[in-house]
Amino acid sequence: MIRALVITSEDRAEHAEAVVEGVLRRAFQTHGEQLPSRRLVPEDIRKLTKAAMWRAKGSKLAAARLVTLVQYLAAQIDQGEAVVAFHFDADCAWPETPEATADFHKLRTRVEQILSLDRRDRLKRLVAIIPHWCIESWTYQHVAEAATICRELKDESSAKQFEALATNPGALDVTPRPHEDQRYRRLGREHNHRLATHVHYPASKVLELDASFAASIRALAAAIT
Repeated sequence: MIRALVITSEDRAEHAEAVVEGVLRRAFQTHGEQLPSRRLVPEDIRKLTKAAMWRAKGSKLAAARLVTLVQYLAAQIDQGEAVVAFHFDADCAWPETPEATADFHKLRTRVEQILSLDRRDRLKRLVAIIPHWCIESWTYQHVAEAATICRELKDESSAKQFEALATNPGALDVTPRPHEDQRYRRLGREHNHRLATHVHYPASKVLELDASFAASIRALAAAIT
């Protein structure tokens, strides 16, 4: 039985995990379902998931950090009865395979190795959440709220660019690092939380694109059932 949702994120932003949680919850709510409550990750573990620290290699310190992370993840999906949503950005266009995927598979293998043989089926509870290109490819899908923010910042040009995305929402899954794109220059990562947790985040429309968002939601749903 799944009793909790654990979210890790490679983003360094203060509300990084809450941003991921926001879009995931909106997706499940479109089908009248609710995710379990979120269990906060201890700060020492949270640091191990930031940037590419969990992918670091070649030093005793990196190896020790990986062991600590693997032990935590195994405990959460086993005794902790949680599903872990492990977020990292693809840094490539949909549907290309991210370089980090290979490292994630190695991480899962390490977790599997410390689970007892009769409990290794719980490995499915460790789920990769992978936005293409990045988390902004999902948060910026709330084009109406993004345009509102731009107008609050007195940037009519960027507001119109977001409104234009309404007719081509799939473009964000193939746009390199949209938060760095000059067309959306007034919106930044500091706005992700507002976009992701807004009550009108258009999860159903993003799911209909059948791109990276839908793929991650399917994986998470399969882990919970």
